[in-house]
Amino acid sequence: MAHNSITTVATENELKGVPLKKDRGTIVKITFEIVYPDRSKKIVAYDHEWLNLLAGILFDDVVMNEKEKGLFNKSTEDWTVNPAFIKIGKNGDERGGCCLRGGHSGDDCWQMIAGN
Repeated sequence: MAHNSITTVATENELKGVPLKKDRGTIVKITFEIVYPDRSKKIVAYDHEWLNLLAGILFDDVVMNEKEKGLFNKSTEDWTVNPAFIKIGKNGDERGGCCLRGGHSGDDCWQMIAGN
């Protein structure tokens, strides 16, 4: 299991428009690297504006409710319709999937259901 960590100092330009938390670190960017069953690969990064809308990201159906599992496991026949993860909005009632499929635009996220 690999874990890479680099500590540097953020520049003013990197933090432009980012409201920093006072009681903990602020996540300002997340990068996903996804390899698909056909071996195609996609790398996509989300900045603080996208992350500011989120309360959580679910990667495994073991922590999902039944509606989320239905969205996450849409097909056993066609992997291209299954999202890579489910996003949860800060207000707790926005649930959506992000497929990030190879050959699609970088932000394949969509609103799927409201509420649990």
